[in-house]
Amino acid sequence: MLRCRTDGRDVMEMLDDGLRDVAVEIGRKIGVAEMLDDGQRDRMEALNREQLDMVEASAGEQGGKMSMSVDGQMDGIEALNGGQGDQVEMRNNRLWASVESVSGAALVYTTRGDLVENVHRGHVAVVRADGELAAEAGDANVWTYMRSAAKPIQAMVALMSGAVDALGLDDEALALMCASHQGGTAHIKVLERMLAQTGVMEDELSFHRTLPSGLVERETFLRSGGERRKLYHVCAGKHIAMLAVSKHQGWSPASYTEPDHPLQQKVLHSLSLFAGLPPEELRLAVDGCGLPVAALPLWRLALAYARLSVQPEAWADAALRAAAARIAAAMNRHPALVEGSGRLATAMLGDSNVVAKSGAQGIFVFALRQEQLAVAIKLDDGGESAWPQAACAVLEQLRVGGDLADRIRSQFPPTIVNDVGETVGSRVPCLRLRLL
Repeated sequence: MLRCRTDGRDVMEMLDDGLRDVAVEIGRKIGVAEMLDDGQRDRMEALNREQLDMVEASAGEQGGKMSMSVDGQMDGIEALNGGQGDQVEMRNNRLWASVESVSGAALVYTTRGDLVENVHRGHVAVVRADGELAAEAGDANVWTYMRSAAKPIQAMVALMSGAVDALGLDDEALALMCASHQGGTAHIKVLERMLAQTGVMEDELSFHRTLPSGLVERETFLRSGGERRKLYHVCAGKHIAMLAVSKHQGWSPASYTEPDHPLQQKVLHSLSLFAGLPPEELRLAVDGCGLPVAALPLWRLALAYARLSVQPEAWADAALRAAAARIAAAMNRHPALVEGSGRLATAMLGDSNVVAKSGAQGIFVFALRQEQLAVAIKLDDGGESAWPQAACAVLEQLRVGGDLADRIRSQFPPTIVNDVGETVGSRVPCLRLRLL
């Protein structure tokens, strides 16, 4: 059956080559058409349209034949494997449906010269602290992994367990528990102090030794001839805290990353409280650092940050609300420890009205205390270059945040500058919030 699939691919490649040849010929004629007068150009365009119609018809016919061939191969697979083909097809259909559901609205586009070079699509959810969805772009219900945006809420377990105060950990340590740090000198200094205070050994951290994640920090590291360390990992602070809690509570530190470990069950409960979902409704996978990572509807992620920043009295008891306020305050007191220079979250955390955090694969969340609103952004392409302009567009369309949008643009200008210092394009927000 492998031979049949290879033959089918060869046929498709031959078809693609034929279509490319036609396209090249049409392109050549279009180039010639630019030198013709209007009447000749009209006749040339008519000819090109006719040829394109022929290409589409041919592609449709041959694509139909190819589909019949693939269907035939699938029938053979099903006959040979006792229905496994049905399972493969169902899985592929399910994954494709997931792809369709993740695809979002245009949020930001980039230009180069006088052309649009690419478009960043995604989703935005705006939630009030009372739990009401206020606005969206794309689909506020799209399921997404929290990634590192979960860190402040994961840190709640360390604070609520009593381990933080028992071990004498300060606000700098709290900020590192919430951090995706860049491996700068200040970050490593606090992390080393956390190891000393908690009795956690660097080798106990579950991931491999690595380099600093920040570009400037990595260059400094390489120039100095430094050695890879686990402390350079962006999640080192969170892992130190989790190991410290495990030891403080008498739980096995060796299996602290396992989903059924008492620590991870506490973390799941914390995420559930902030997101307003039963623990069993959160979907779990494995994060980049080896810990469980939860997925939830995007608006629920925004709700978690609304509660982190505002702590509504009707939401939780006094102890939980006080812990949330303490963690958020630590992030504001030490924004450079939470991520680092050149990072949007750090820039926004410098404003005492804002709680902000980024996550891998296009996740960015921020909350405004005075306005009692939180915003979650998810970019389909998993990048982050469009975050600043998307955030500015949300702030301006909602007319909130004072001059925060202007301050963001001053640090993250929309212009695109090349390697010789020339302005060659720009990032332009095009998202349109739907008020609900």
